[in-house]
Amino acid sequence: VGRLPDVQSQFGQGWNGDRLLDENGNWGAAYDGVDRVWGRVINNSQQIKPYVFLDGTVRDFYEYGENIQNSLSFSGGSETSTYFLSLSQSSIDGVIPSDKDTYKRYTVATRGSHTYNKLTISSSINFSLENTNSVPSGQGDSVHQSLYNVANDISIVDLEDYQNNPFNSLDGYFTQYGVNPYYILDNDGADQKKFKLFGKFQFDYDFRDDLKMTYRFGGDFETSTSNTHKGIIAFSPDSPNFGSDVEAPGKYTEQRINRTQMDHDVSLKYNKELNSNFNLNAIVGFNANDRESNSLTGMITSIDVPGFYHLSNSLTPAEAFHSHEHRRLMGLYTSVDLSYKTHVYLNFTSRNDWSSTLPIKNNSFAYGGATASFLLTSFLKDKDVNTGVFNFSKLRVAYGSTGNDAIPYAVYDRYVPGYSTNPGYPGVGSLTFPLGGVNSYTS
Repeated sequence: VGRLPDVQSQFGQGWNGDRLLDENGNWGAAYDGVDRVWGRVINNSQQIKPYVFLDGTVRDFYEYGENIQNSLSFSGGSETSTYFLSLSQSSIDGVIPSDKDTYKRYTVATRGSHTYNKLTISSSINFSLENTNSVPSGQGDSVHQSLYNVANDISIVDLEDYQNNPFNSLDGYFTQYGVNPYYILDNDGADQKKFKLFGKFQFDYDFRDDLKMTYRFGGDFETSTSNTHKGIIAFSPDSPNFGSDVEAPGKYTEQRINRTQMDHDVSLKYNKELNSNFNLNAIVGFNANDRESNSLTGMITSIDVPGFYHLSNSLTPAEAFHSHEHRRLMGLYTSVDLSYKTHVYLNFTSRNDWSSTLPIKNNSFAYGGATASFLLTSFLKDKDVNTGVFNFSKLRVAYGSTGNDAIPYAVYDRYVPGYSTNPGYPGVGSLTFPLGGVNSYTS
């Protein structure tokens, strides 16, 4: 860990100058080095320690991270063919204790090309498999917040054994305003498995030295499964922490996402030296892009059997959310570059797109631009004029416009499940449908 927030070292556990043994703050009485009791009274026993500032309590919680990379590649070819193959593996274990924050990735990448007369065929294919484990961070009952809910005169690493030491357990933890960070570490988390396949196939055909056609197909396919879980935080009725606001029934969410993108592009390129002064480079092409995503999420907001995270393990019915989006974009484009010697450059671009996310009768939009450049120093040097300290001067003027379509399903009315947030009834935070066997939709 490179850097952590600075903390004050004058005052210990408590609030408003008072030493309060159930507080999670560091604004109590000043440190005096005297052995004092601390924490909860359990079975007529209480812990004792010197009342002193402990430097680096949060840093002691973390460990050194580890990053291991391995790769192996093969390549070769001939006058008409090339090939490349690589295998790689990446393994990362973060600074959180144990293996709760890990990332593993395995990749296979290959590409090759072959030329026969005027035709060149090339391709590349990449495959990756990722496994990610993470721990909760940020606000709420997270590991990070729990670390900073411990007073600086209390050793965090000594809180690790919460299963056998009653003073570190949920019931006997020293404060009702926080949770033992090791309990959060063992009971909350998230993991994701992602499979990704992407690549392209390309054909290039040279009609003449100055005229070339290219067709390219690209694809990107991704599927992932992820889940997040939060363990039960509950206290025994006769425990010191019973009634704490940090109590939670647990939660589990599972999500599956599939994404697909396919792209077709065909272009005709013309590159001609018109004469000794003028050069022309022109491109005209067609592009078709198709994107689709499908997401299915299941969630339960309570856990019945502790430690078992499954959509069936709940005291209430599981909730489901489904999202499906499909977008298609087609376009014609052109680009023209005209140059005069090494002095003047003109560029004109234009494109017209047709999008499936726009109204059917008004789904076309055009945009483009123009640029003119004049290299002053090149022109002066060509006239044998000494430019002095100015070795490069350029004048440029440009005008352009850009176009964009809408997100899917934003143009026409559509029906979504109805809900009501804070309807005003006592004890009711929000209402979702179906409710009492009756469904509801809003446009």
